[in-house]
Amino acid sequence: MISLILYGRNDSHGYNLHKRAALSLNCIAEMLSCSDDEILFVDYNTPNDLPTFIEAIYDTLTPKAKHYLRVFRVRPDLHTRLVGRTHLLALEPHARNIAIRRSNPGNRWVLLTN
Repeated sequence: MISLILYGRNDSHGYNLHKRAALSLNCIAEMLSCSDDEILFVDYNTPNDLPTFIEAIYDTLTPKAKHYLRVFRVRPDLHTRLVGRTHLLALEPHARNIAIRRSNPGNRWVLLTN
């Protein structure tokens, strides 16, 4: 019924980012009930030597969050090829398009959130 789309990168930006994100994902998953529901997370431009953001918080996610979650990783070299030179480390439109194109076509709703 619904595809929830989020994006981020493993860069420790902000206070308690990992804790806040895990709480958010767990709460979002609790609201889902349809078998077609999904949470799509685009890990955008995390350095190659670091795990994805979701891998970094995986042990704090509930089984329900893990069930609905799908992760797509956009590596730094792809970011560079897509956008050329930019000072931005994450490009929201690119990240969201990546998830939308891979979302369940049977879902009637798409929710983009941060």
